[in-house]
Amino acid sequence: MLNELGMSRRSLWILPTIHDACLNTTLMAIRDIDDFLTPRMGGSRKDDLKASDLGFREGLGFLGKTERERINKLIMHSTKVAAYGNQESSWDIGELTSKCVSQSLYFLRWVQANCKSAKHQKAWAAAVFYTTQTEAILEYAKKVKASNIGSSKP
Repeated sequence: MLNELGMSRRSLWILPTIHDACLNTTLMAIRDIDDFLTPRMGGSRKDDLKASDLGFREGLGFLGKTERERINKLIMHSTKVAAYGNQESSWDIGELTSKCVSQSLYFLRWVQANCKSAKHQKAWAAAVFYTTQTEAILEYAKKVKASNIGSSKP
């Protein structure tokens, strides 16, 4: 059965489901990277992987307390807030991903400069690869944005 827009009932829930899955996955990854970039503290689990394990001493955690709490309550943990709260929470994904990418690139460049020994060979190679990939994606995004600025599309 089709609605007035020509969409089936199945189509009406597919896109919101995909949107929610992408949003949740993105927020979980952002929080995971924030955890990694936060130095090891007394409350850190022994098996947590931290940037400080490679000798990086700066704290590059980028999530604010409120952002972290929202991700924890709505995405990472089973809570009454997530189950019964307002499901129409807006997220500034552009802001969150910008902070995440900026801090991640800073760390990756540090790895390239400071982890050249055989002991950290895999970390160094991964840093070179992911820095190159991320910078290429950012350059492509700049070109797309610049080409859309002059167009009449919203």
